[in-house]
Parts: sequence; C-alpha cells; structure tokens
Amino acid sequence: RPRHIPPGGGAHVHDRQRAPLAEATVLGLFEDWVATTCDRELQPGDTLVIYTDGVTEAMNPLEEEFGTDRLQATVMAYRELPAAALVKKIQAAVQQFSRGSQSDDLTVVVAHVHERSAGTAGGAQAKS
Repeated sequence: RPRHIPPGGGAHVHDRQRAPLAEATVLGLFEDWVATTCDRELQPGDTLVIYTDGVTEAMNPLEEEFGTDRLQATVMAYRELPAAALVKKIQAAVQQFSRGSQSDDLTVVVAHVHERSAGTAGGAQAKS
C-alpha cells in the first residue's frame, strides 16, 4: 500500500477513490494471480512509504486499528528524517499503539527522492 508524501506536506493516500492503488495478495504464494498496478512520477522532495497491512491493521487493547490516519500523522511528523530513521519511528509508533502486541508482520519501506548530484544523468533519484 503505497503512500506518497509531497515535499510541502499535504500527504495523501493513493486509494481507489483518489487514484489507482498498486495492491496485491501475498507475493509468490500463487502461481496465477492478478494485481492492479500504477505508475507515479516522483519528484525531488517526495517520500514514498510502502507498508504491509500489519502496520495499519495493528490493534490496541480496545481493538482499534492503527489505521492510515495515524500512519500519515507519524510520517508527516518525522518525514525530514533519513529513511531508516523514519522506518524506526513508524515501527515504534505502531508498537506503542498496540502496547507491544503484534499479530502480523510490520514491514515498512521508505524512499526519499533527492536531486541528482551535478554531473549525473537524469533528474532525480530515490534513496532509501
């Protein structure tokens, strides 16, 4: 479930109401499967967060889900951190919310898009 954070904030989720969402079932488990894909052109300053449902569906003792709103708030609060540090902040927020109870994986990938250095081809590059 990708989440795109533009440089000035204004984070939004690519979902079926707003834009196509690249989503699939468990990868590699089924020989024949169909998945929805989409292309996005990321710009310098953008942050891409890809995560499994174990992040958004993590539950607290009141059986409330962490959800995309809490994920977005966490990303927005720490989006200026290096990618590895942002991943740790997201994982810590989920674990704090769920009081350490984990029933699914917490997989998070973060990539920041930076300007290419002078003398390199192309416009921007992603760094994770």
